[in-house]
Amino acid sequence: MPTSTSGILGSGSLLSSIPLFIYPSSSSVKKTHPHTGYSLAAATTTCGFSIFSMGTDNKEKTMATGGGGHSTTLLLNSPLHPTSPQLQSALAAIWAAIAPGATLTRAEFCNFLVTTQKESQETSAAILGEIGPRHDNDSVIGLAEFTRYMCTPHANILRLPRPSEKDESHPLTSYFISSSHNTYLVGHQLYGDSTTAGYINVLRRGCRCIEIDVWDGDGGEPEVFHGWTLTKEISFREVCRAIRDHAFWTEGGEEVRGPVVISLECHCSARQQEKMVRIMKDVWRGILVEKPVCGKNSLHEVDHVPTLKELKGKILVKTKYHPPEEGEEGERLEGSVAKLAITPKSVQAPSPGSKSSSEDSSSDEELLEFARFSGKTKPKKPKITRALSDLAIYIAATHFPGTFTPLQPFRPGTVFSFSEKVFAAHQNSYPRELFQHNLTHFMRVYPFGLRFSSSNADPTEFWRRGVQLVALNWQKADEGMMLNEGMFAGEGGYVLKPPYFRPSADGGPPPPPGETKKLDLEIEVLAAQDIPLPDKDEDPRHFEPYVKIEIHTDDPPPNADEVKGRTKKAQNKGVNVRWEPKKKSRKLFSSSRNLATADDDSLIPGEETGGPVGKKTKRIGEVLKFKAVEGFRDPAMCFLRIKLHDEEFGKDDLAAWACVRLDRAEQGWRVVRLFDRKGRRSQGCLLVKVGWRVV
Repeated sequence: MPTSTSGILGSGSLLSSIPLFIYPSSSSVKKTHPHTGYSLAAATTTCGFSIFSMGTDNKEKTMATGGGGHSTTLLLNSPLHPTSPQLQSALAAIWAAIAPGATLTRAEFCNFLVTTQKESQETSAAILGEIGPRHDNDSVIGLAEFTRYMCTPHANILRLPRPSEKDESHPLTSYFISSSHNTYLVGHQLYGDSTTAGYINVLRRGCRCIEIDVWDGDGGEPEVFHGWTLTKEISFREVCRAIRDHAFWTEGGEEVRGPVVISLECHCSARQQEKMVRIMKDVWRGILVEKPVCGKNSLHEVDHVPTLKELKGKILVKTKYHPPEEGEEGERLEGSVAKLAITPKSVQAPSPGSKSSSEDSSSDEELLEFARFSGKTKPKKPKITRALSDLAIYIAATHFPGTFTPLQPFRPGTVFSFSEKVFAAHQNSYPRELFQHNLTHFMRVYPFGLRFSSSNADPTEFWRRGVQLVALNWQKADEGMMLNEGMFAGEGGYVLKPPYFRPSADGGPPPPPGETKKLDLEIEVLAAQDIPLPDKDEDPRHFEPYVKIEIHTDDPPPNADEVKGRTKKAQNKGVNVRWEPKKKSRKLFSSSRNLATADDDSLIPGEETGGPVGKKTKRIGEVLKFKAVEGFRDPAMCFLRIKLHDEEFGKDDLAAWACVRLDRAEQGWRVVRLFDRKGRRSQGCLLVKVGWRVV
């Protein structure tokens, strides 16, 4: 039976007056990491998605989930087998359309790859080498070779970046960084489990900025948990060990070298802060940035932020930074804790009706919101020790002074932290100044404190303003996490901002942004195989899937409607389905700025082979068109979200999804690999034809 919080927390707790019910927590088990041999905590929870699931043989199996970018890499490189009649017939229909004579010469097939699939000559030659006829005297390509090609990663809708394409020469402030909020939680924000598995999970999925809330623990050892809630505490030392063992390894066992940022939210006494510093220096010895890497003797002398390349393989601590006071420089941890204590600037709690806040950490803001919600007093902020503050070398959390243009320039590496609502207020008041700040300094935006169910805002709202650290709740595969997967897919947690979001190569102002243009996009939906069923659905005979497309542009007009469209439901029920062309035009979505329709008119030219050059291919699937979508400036900041829903009475449940950054979206006939509704990799795929152009 559920239990009321009032009987657990007592009348003095911030949560004692919240109408909340707590269900039994999940059981914890032990797991040995295959590379290090360390025993790791693992848990299954009914809140959000599972980090680990228990098999019938009592052996744990990790659930590979999307959201951080690396899961897409594994998904796209996993084998695809066209076993369903629907997918096989769809591939045969495509081949019949592009090869009326049943075969193509190698030159004709190469021309198809270049003109329709938009592949380079070099890539086309490589594809022919992989899928071409097995004997030298075979000079034609048939359906078998075409099917083989469509099952390779070359046919995926998403083109993953090559390691050689990664520009690591810019300061860390010039990158978007995959970031998490309340990383230690694997479920609900108020009563979910705290576990090291939360850190292991997000790090191995591609996250590069993780949050640790540290409080005084029993026995004099600092502990990690969500303060003033029912979340279970874990040892700070164990968290540091888990980070050390998993910071630079993906879930596929591949090494990743992008630096890890520790967003430290410290609520400890001075004496336990002393232990925190010792633990971090001990456990992270050799990888923790304890002093400037650029030849400076002190963090107070730092005059620039190093490049991504210079910080590879390192752990950086983001914590409160306080300039040294007169006579204080040179103090060391071994000195008196009382002498090292620093009193932070007082924070005036806004009134309950206030729309802004001066809180400079997510924990502060959440505690403030809890206090407002329950009518209690916010806990007093502890003092910060010099030893802990001295770890804020390149990412220095600083109290926001109320302006982005102070008389004295901000210290290099300064970071302001705002909740999504406070950020919106600053964006409305100082849009230009906020953007200018983010050219050379850090900013972190985190979910509003009352998002108890671990939901997220749309991260594109913050990326468009140059925010590097958009901290999301990774416990749910919602719209925010889908877009995060699209942004960081295959990127190792770091994406270089577009040129107009960062200083020029000589440190001068950035170039002006390009003109806002319009986007024409066309997607022809043909077939799907092995679609994962919606939650709690077990019988595919009642599953009636349809495809929904959403476009997120980088500069949408104010108050613009969403850009979206959908197909009709598939022509048959089940997890293996086909779509057919519409005989008449049907308007699917309209607003003041866009229109999605399905018709027989071709927006993007069809295939051209070495045969009947210029002949358009007959439609064989249902077509969605988005004409003159406004707000398009840079495809690297635009996203295509593809979802499959079950058509039902009432709400249509989500079954599967994929998210693609438009600059990575391949054209032509493509395979979309699918995550299930909880963000786990699936065997599902969608067969589509994609074409887009800027007008």
